[in-house]
Amino acid sequence: MKLTALSLLVVGIATFVMAASGQLSALFTQFNPTGTTLSGMGAGLPVLTVGLGIWFRRNPTMATYVDTAGGLPAQYDSVEAKALHRWLENQRRSHDTGRLARDKVEALDKLGEWGGKRRGNTAELWTTRLREMHRLRTDTGRFPTYDPERRPDEKVLAVWLGRQRTWQRKGHFRSDRRQRLDALLPGWLTP
Repeated sequence: MKLTALSLLVVGIATFVMAASGQLSALFTQFNPTGTTLSGMGAGLPVLTVGLGIWFRRNPTMATYVDTAGGLPAQYDSVEAKALHRWLENQRRSHDTGRLARDKVEALDKLGEWGGKRRGNTAELWTTRLREMHRLRTDTGRFPTYDPERRPDEKVLAVWLGRQRTWQRKGHFRSDRRQRLDALLPGWLTP
């Protein structure tokens, strides 16, 4: 039987893939502790879900901390607490913007009151800030300035507007809020 260069190349690639599949399988398993596999793929390699695997490794760490410390981590308790606090704040933000999956919410609900203490209704507060921004823009013709010494009354609005710009830039901004800002405060995105 005469082997052509193309058939040798195909055999070589197939051999490499088969040899590497053990390494790939180990890598997939590391990032996929649930063991979900691709159905219909003869090799049965696990699905690579990097973000999901990391999330479900961090959540038990949080649960252990809550059991040991008797409550949620505070930002200044320890290095571990600070990291867990930051992770939990990210989950809260994702939940507030509607981007946290239901299974993750259910897992976090087992921790107790993980949602944090909010000062009142966040939707009402956002609308109040928007009205205050509109009033300032109408009265002065400009956006707020972050200058606590010269304009202390504008500091809160300057920070609020900066956050809206950041969320929009990162793609985390709700479209209904974007529409309301565009309608009441044209040019709000440009500092």
